[in-house]
Amino acid sequence: MLSKRHLLFNIVLITLPWISTLFIDKRSFKRYSLAATSIVLLELVYQVIGQKRNWWIFYDRPKSFIL
Repeated sequence: MLSKRHLLFNIVLITLPWISTLFIDKRSFKRYSLAATSIVLLELVYQVIGQKRNWWIFYDRPKSFIL
């Protein structure tokens, strides 16, 4: 179960990079959009394969999510 502080931290980590797209000009956005889309699709495939094979196991969970 996530604490409120942990949830807020996760939301900030997700939204902060998207704010930077407001400052990118149209030419650069078109230039890098194919690479960004390819990376997203590749990471989705890795995530599906990793869940099936149990690649991610966290043995020692800290009491604080920052430490």
